[in-house]
Amino acid sequence: MAETRPIERTPFFEFQARNRRATWRLTLAYALVVGGCGFVFPVGFVVNVFLVLFALVFFPAVLCLGIGALALLSPATAGLTRPIWDVGLAPLGVVGRLPSLLPGDGQAIWVIGLLLPLVCWLTVRSVWRAAGVGHTLLAIGARGPVAGDLEEHQLVNVVQEMAIAAGIPAPEVRLLDAKVANAAAVGTDLTESYVVVGRRLLDEFDREETEGLLAHLIGSIGNGDLRGAAQIHSLLYVLELLIVVVLAPFARFPRRVAWRWFTFPLLSAFRSPESRAEGARALIQLLSEHRRRFGAGGGGDDPVKGLGREYFGRLGSILVRICPPLIALLAFATAATGFLLLFASLPVGLLWRSRRYLADATAVQLTRNPTGLYRGLQHLGETGAVIPGGEVAHLFIVETTGQRAQRGTFTEREGLLMGMHPSLKRRLKRLERMGATPDPPRRAGRSA
Repeated sequence: MAETRPIERTPFFEFQARNRRATWRLTLAYALVVGGCGFVFPVGFVVNVFLVLFALVFFPAVLCLGIGALALLSPATAGLTRPIWDVGLAPLGVVGRLPSLLPGDGQAIWVIGLLLPLVCWLTVRSVWRAAGVGHTLLAIGARGPVAGDLEEHQLVNVVQEMAIAAGIPAPEVRLLDAKVANAAAVGTDLTESYVVVGRRLLDEFDREETEGLLAHLIGSIGNGDLRGAAQIHSLLYVLELLIVVVLAPFARFPRRVAWRWFTFPLLSAFRSPESRAEGARALIQLLSEHRRRFGAGGGGDDPVKGLGREYFGRLGSILVRICPPLIALLAFATAATGFLLLFASLPVGLLWRSRRYLADATAVQLTRNPTGLYRGLQHLGETGAVIPGGEVAHLFIVETTGQRAQRGTFTEREGLLMGMHPSLKRRLKRLERMGATPDPPRRAGRSA
């Protein structure tokens, strides 16, 4: 029998320090990518406005040129040719001089490039704060613990014990009645945090496994991952809102989305908190609808047919057909969206994976039992971990490869091409290096 080499032990403190250093590097890379993209999009918006104005005066100009050419055929009307051409070319000249009329001889474009992303970020922040954690809890169908259920009551006790060990306020507990063997940390910060647990996990996992998984979630909350997840969401929505702004000048549906988003902070001050939350959730759904429609139908040979006349509107559908630059812009926006989200997803995915490793190490620190988390992750990998609500899948502890394949294109996966969860095999190997015992005998029993 071949001799097995002993696994080199690594203290969990070293894993924590390593992943904290990686977090700073990846955060800087993500900020540079998002900041660069945010600066480019407003410039595209200004260019798009001029293209729309050009399209509006292009057809009348061509018509006047044609009439003037016909006037040359008769000596009696030849004298009208020059005035007709002047009338047709005058709007083109006005549009051509508009950039120079901007303050600073056109330098205001760069000011717009700085201000528009800031306005979008403030708008998204306002909408997300108004929607609150209830938006996420409603998306996954979570409920509160049943008062007379002993197992759910014990689950609340375990969460409170872990929170005391971590030195943070105890998060509230919510459960999923669907056939879900998984758990997630949801919220905005330490003062508004929730632990969401699938009811199936209580039925099939023993106490040691459940404690390890809950320690991972409590460690994630204590490490500040809730605020980081909110920032990731908000920045991705800023990019999507900028895409809407670029398309708004000649498309009716993006114009409606942009109008409702940008007027929300102004009108929400006169609404009740419940009404603000409901309106904010509707706006998030509206932007998701635009993402789905634009990702599915934009950039084809016939963009009007691909996206539908109700997307462009009556005037927009005409402009996008008669003005070749607008067709090219639509195709470019579709391609740029894919590349932009690809590059943005790389640092986001690596950043969130690093935070999962850090939460695993923190869970070992809280329980001093790496085997419990090892067995819990192993058990989650075996049960499939079906997650309702694809937009919050990254908040759960694990995500299987099958789920990743079922979620379709990047536009159906919250704009991310790269998976947010690290490989389960790598996580288990790291836990082995922290002292977990591989393949221990499974004990029958319930969790709590």
